[in-house]
Amino acid sequence: MKIITSLAPGDLPTQQAAVASWRKAAFEVVSVNSASEIAKLKPSFPNVLFDPSPDAPPRIRDLFKTVKPNELVGIVNSDILLMITAQELFGLDDVLLFGARTDVNDFSRLEGQTFISGFDYFFFYGRHAPKLNDPVFRIGRPAWDYYLPCTLMQSIKGVRMVTPVAYHKKHAKRWNQAQHTDFCRHLLKVLKVSSTNTVWRKLQSVFPIVREELHMVRVRVRGGK
Repeated sequence: MKIITSLAPGDLPTQQAAVASWRKAAFEVVSVNSASEIAKLKPSFPNVLFDPSPDAPPRIRDLFKTVKPNELVGIVNSDILLMITAQELFGLDDVLLFGARTDVNDFSRLEGQTFISGFDYFFFYGRHAPKLNDPVFRIGRPAWDYYLPCTLMQSIKGVRMVTPVAYHKKHAKRWNQAQHTDFCRHLLKVLKVSSTNTVWRKLQSVFPIVREELHMVRVRVRGGK
Protein backbone atom coordinates (compact mmCIF):
# COMPACT_ATOMS: atom_id res chain seq x y z
CA MET A 1 0.00 0.00 0.00
CA LYS A 2 1.46 3.35 -0.98
CA ILE A 3 1.20 7.00 -0.08
CA ILE A 4 1.75 9.49 -2.88
CA THR A 5 2.92 13.00 -2.13
CA SER A 6 5.03 15.77 -3.61
CA LEU A 7 8.00 16.63 -1.43
CA ALA A 8 9.15 20.25 -1.45
CA PRO A 9 12.79 21.41 -1.49
CA GLY A 10 12.24 23.51 1.68
CA ASP A 11 11.81 22.47 5.34
CA LEU A 12 13.40 19.06 4.96
CA PRO A 13 13.35 18.04 8.67
CA THR A 14 9.56 18.36 8.91
CA GLN A 15 9.03 16.36 5.74
CA GLN A 16 11.58 13.74 6.82
CA ALA A 17 9.62 13.29 10.06
CA ALA A 18 6.39 12.99 8.10
CA VAL A 19 7.81 10.41 5.67
CA ALA A 20 9.31 8.47 8.58
CA SER A 21 5.85 8.21 10.17
CA TRP A 22 4.42 6.80 6.93
CA ARG A 23 7.18 4.24 6.52
CA LYS A 24 6.88 3.23 10.18
CA ALA A 25 3.19 2.58 9.45
CA ALA A 26 4.23 0.22 6.59
CA PHE A 27 3.39 2.46 3.65
CA GLU A 28 5.51 2.65 0.53
CA VAL A 29 6.20 6.32 -0.27
CA VAL A 30 6.14 7.81 -3.77
CA SER A 31 6.92 11.48 -4.41
CA VAL A 32 5.96 13.12 -7.70
CA ASN A 33 8.35 15.95 -8.58
CA SER A 34 10.04 17.76 -11.42
CA ALA A 35 13.47 16.52 -12.50
CA SER A 36 15.24 19.50 -10.91
CA GLU A 37 13.43 18.92 -7.60
CA ILE A 38 14.25 15.21 -7.63
CA ALA A 39 17.96 16.01 -7.97
CA LYS A 40 17.76 18.19 -4.84
CA LEU A 41 15.52 15.91 -2.77
CA LYS A 42 16.80 12.41 -3.50
CA PRO A 43 19.89 12.54 -1.21
CA SER A 44 17.68 13.51 1.75
CA PHE A 45 15.01 10.88 1.07
CA PRO A 46 16.82 7.62 0.15
CA ASN A 47 13.77 5.46 0.95
CA VAL A 48 11.34 7.37 -1.26
CA LEU A 49 10.51 6.35 -4.83
CA PHE A 50 10.54 9.44 -7.05
CA ASP A 51 8.20 9.72 -10.03
CA PRO A 52 9.13 12.46 -12.57
CA SER A 53 6.56 15.14 -13.42
CA PRO A 54 6.76 18.00 -15.93
CA ASP A 55 5.25 20.39 -13.38
CA ALA A 56 6.11 21.61 -9.90
CA PRO A 57 4.01 21.15 -7.91
CA PRO A 58 2.44 18.34 -9.96
CA ARG A 59 -1.12 18.39 -11.21
CA ILE A 60 -3.50 16.10 -9.35
CA ARG A 61 -4.11 14.08 -12.51
CA ASP A 62 -0.37 13.27 -12.74
CA LEU A 63 -0.09 11.64 -9.31
CA PHE A 64 -1.41 8.22 -10.25
CA LYS A 65 1.00 6.76 -12.82
CA THR A 66 2.20 4.10 -10.37
CA VAL A 67 -1.26 3.24 -9.00
CA LYS A 68 -3.13 0.05 -9.93
CA PRO A 69 -6.96 0.02 -10.18
CA ASN A 70 -7.48 -2.40 -7.27
CA GLU A 71 -4.87 -0.78 -5.06
CA LEU A 72 -5.79 1.33 -2.04
CA VAL A 73 -3.74 4.52 -2.28
CA GLY A 74 -3.20 7.53 -0.05
CA ILE A 75 -2.69 11.10 -1.23
CA VAL A 76 -1.06 13.06 1.58
CA ASN A 77 0.55 16.48 1.86
CA SER A 78 4.29 16.13 2.39
CA ASP A 79 4.44 17.74 5.84
CA ILE A 80 1.75 15.63 7.54
CA LEU A 81 2.67 13.30 10.40
CA LEU A 82 0.24 10.42 10.01
CA MET A 83 -0.87 8.21 12.89
CA ILE A 84 -2.76 5.56 10.97
CA THR A 85 -1.21 2.32 9.74
CA ALA A 86 -1.50 0.38 6.51
CA GLN A 87 -2.68 -2.59 8.58
CA GLU A 88 -5.66 -0.60 9.84
CA LEU A 89 -6.74 0.06 6.25
CA PHE A 90 -6.56 -3.51 4.99
CA GLY A 91 -10.04 -4.72 4.11
CA LEU A 92 -11.41 -1.19 3.91
CA ASP A 93 -14.59 -1.13 1.86
CA ASP A 94 -14.77 0.91 -1.35
CA VAL A 95 -14.99 4.24 0.45
CA LEU A 96 -13.30 7.60 0.47
CA LEU A 97 -11.51 7.97 3.80
CA PHE A 98 -10.13 11.37 4.71
CA GLY A 99 -10.10 13.99 7.42
CA ALA A 100 -8.81 17.24 8.85
CA ARG A 101 -5.39 17.71 10.38
CA THR A 102 -4.43 18.98 13.82
CA ASP A 103 -2.09 21.98 13.81
CA VAL A 104 0.66 21.70 16.42
CA ASN A 105 3.67 23.74 17.42
CA ASP A 106 5.99 20.75 17.26
CA PHE A 107 5.77 17.04 16.44
CA SER A 108 7.12 16.21 19.91
CA ARG A 109 3.81 17.33 21.44
CA LEU A 110 0.77 16.29 19.42
CA GLU A 111 -1.70 18.68 20.99
CA GLY A 112 -3.27 21.47 19.02
CA GLN A 113 -6.27 22.77 17.13
CA THR A 114 -8.15 21.06 14.31
CA PHE A 115 -7.76 22.87 10.99
CA ILE A 116 -11.35 23.09 9.77
CA SER A 117 -10.83 24.83 6.42
CA GLY A 118 -9.23 22.03 4.42
CA PHE A 119 -8.03 18.44 4.24
CA ASP A 120 -4.56 16.91 3.94
CA TYR A 121 -4.98 13.16 3.47
CA PHE A 122 -7.21 10.91 1.39
CA PHE A 123 -7.40 7.14 0.90
CA PHE A 124 -9.34 5.49 -1.93
CA TYR A 125 -8.99 2.77 -4.55
CA GLY A 126 -6.95 3.47 -7.68
CA ARG A 127 -9.85 2.67 -10.01
CA HIS A 128 -11.37 6.04 -9.08
CA ALA A 129 -8.23 8.04 -9.94
CA PRO A 130 -9.09 8.58 -13.66
CA LYS A 131 -11.97 10.82 -12.56
CA LEU A 132 -9.41 13.28 -11.18
CA ASN A 133 -8.41 14.57 -14.61
CA ASP A 134 -8.80 18.34 -14.31
CA PRO A 135 -5.69 20.12 -15.71
CA VAL A 136 -5.69 23.00 -13.21
CA PHE A 137 -5.61 21.62 -9.67
CA ARG A 138 -2.22 20.85 -8.08
CA ILE A 139 -1.38 19.16 -4.81
CA GLY A 140 -0.69 21.72 -2.11
CA ARG A 141 -2.41 24.58 -3.93
CA PRO A 142 -5.77 26.07 -2.86
CA ALA A 143 -8.98 24.09 -3.43
CA TRP A 144 -7.32 20.83 -4.54
CA ASP A 145 -8.43 19.33 -1.22
CA TYR A 146 -12.05 20.22 -2.05
CA TYR A 147 -11.79 19.18 -5.70
CA LEU A 148 -10.64 15.68 -4.81
CA PRO A 149 -13.44 14.70 -2.38
CA CYS A 150 -16.13 16.58 -4.30
CA THR A 151 -15.22 14.71 -7.48
CA LEU A 152 -14.83 11.29 -5.87
CA MET A 153 -18.05 11.62 -3.86
CA GLN A 154 -20.00 11.59 -7.11
CA SER A 155 -19.11 7.93 -7.65
CA ILE A 156 -17.93 6.57 -4.29
CA LYS A 157 -20.96 5.88 -2.13
CA GLY A 158 -19.18 5.51 1.18
CA VAL A 159 -17.41 8.42 2.86
CA ARG A 160 -15.62 8.28 6.20
CA MET A 161 -13.99 11.16 7.99
CA VAL A 162 -11.27 10.16 10.47
CA THR A 163 -9.87 12.80 12.85
CA PRO A 164 -7.47 13.20 14.58
CA VAL A 165 -4.85 10.98 12.95
CA ALA A 166 -2.85 13.66 11.10
CA TYR A 167 -0.62 16.36 12.56
CA HIS A 168 0.91 19.44 10.96
CA LYS A 169 3.47 21.94 12.21
CA LYS A 170 2.18 25.49 11.98
CA HIS A 171 3.75 27.70 9.32
CA ALA A 172 2.95 30.84 7.36
CA LYS A 173 0.56 30.65 4.41
CA ARG A 174 2.24 29.76 1.12
CA TRP A 175 -0.43 31.19 -1.18
CA ASN A 176 -2.10 34.55 -1.55
CA GLN A 177 -5.77 35.49 -1.50
CA ALA A 178 -5.95 36.19 -5.24
CA GLN A 179 -4.59 32.71 -5.96
CA HIS A 180 -7.05 31.20 -3.51
CA THR A 181 -9.99 32.96 -5.20
CA ASP A 182 -8.88 31.85 -8.66
CA PHE A 183 -8.65 28.19 -7.67
CA CYS A 184 -11.99 28.32 -5.82
CA ARG A 185 -13.69 29.94 -8.79
CA HIS A 186 -12.38 27.16 -11.01
CA LEU A 187 -13.61 24.56 -8.51
CA LEU A 188 -17.17 25.87 -8.66
CA LYS A 189 -16.99 25.99 -12.45
CA VAL A 190 -15.75 22.40 -12.71
CA LEU A 191 -18.31 21.01 -10.27
CA LYS A 192 -21.17 23.21 -11.48
CA VAL A 193 -21.97 23.80 -7.85
CA SER A 194 -24.90 25.91 -6.70
CA SER A 195 -26.93 26.07 -3.49
CA THR A 196 -29.42 23.55 -4.90
CA ASN A 197 -26.87 21.22 -6.48
CA THR A 198 -26.79 17.63 -5.19
CA VAL A 199 -23.01 17.69 -4.77
CA TRP A 200 -23.21 20.91 -2.75
CA ARG A 201 -25.90 19.49 -0.45
CA LYS A 202 -23.94 16.27 0.01
CA LEU A 203 -20.79 18.24 0.71
CA GLN A 204 -22.57 20.20 3.43
CA SER A 205 -23.98 17.07 5.02
CA VAL A 206 -20.61 15.27 5.05
CA PHE A 207 -18.53 18.27 6.16
CA PRO A 208 -20.71 19.85 8.88
CA ILE A 209 -17.65 21.20 10.69
CA VAL A 210 -16.62 23.29 7.67
CA ARG A 211 -20.08 24.24 6.39
CA GLU A 212 -19.66 27.92 7.19
CA GLU A 213 -16.21 28.06 5.59
CA LEU A 214 -17.56 26.45 2.40
CA HIS A 215 -20.37 28.98 2.36
CA MET A 216 -17.89 31.83 2.71
CA VAL A 217 -15.75 30.48 -0.14
CA ARG A 218 -18.82 30.29 -2.36
CA VAL A 219 -19.90 33.82 -1.49
CA ARG A 220 -16.40 35.24 -1.79
CA VAL A 221 -15.69 33.94 -5.28
CA ARG A 222 -19.03 35.32 -6.46
CA GLY A 223 -18.10 38.75 -5.24
CA GLY A 224 -20.47 38.81 -2.30
CA LYS A 225 -19.98 40.19 1.19
